[in-house]
Amino acid sequence: MKLAYVDLCGFRGYRQRLRLDFADAFTIIDGRNGVGKSTIFDAVEYVLTGTLSKYDEAKASGETVADYLWWTGDGPQPRERYVEVGFSGEGEVFPLRRTQFQDADPRRLQILASKLSDLSLAPPTPPPTEPISEPVRRPRPL
Repeated sequence: MKLAYVDLCGFRGYRQRLRLDFADAFTIIDGRNGVGKSTIFDAVEYVLTGTLSKYDEAKASGETVADYLWWTGDGPQPRERYVEVGFSGEGEVFPLRRTQFQDADPRRLQILASKLSDLSLAPPTPPPTEPISEPVRRPRPL
């Protein structure tokens, strides 16, 4: 599966709706500092995880990650606050959506995780932990 689109409104610095459709081959996102390029990928992280890892650490002023997710700027407030990301594969588009007050559907998250992961490569259960042994040192080729 691959990223098909990002659709957001009221998320971080985007008060108005933005929909970005990704091309089949590749997409270039270009712009000056501070115009919201990183926010597009923050939206993908947020829809998949429900948080933004770059804001995980507690702030001295008592702020939380929620203080950084939704539009709080001056001017009219957005009509909606949501993030939707679509993934394409197997001839279909699979959307996943979170809003300010509603998490993503856990069933859809599980289905998407299975489609994004090659489960045949992962063990069904975590392997037992073994003591770490010394690394094997091999001679360097000449």
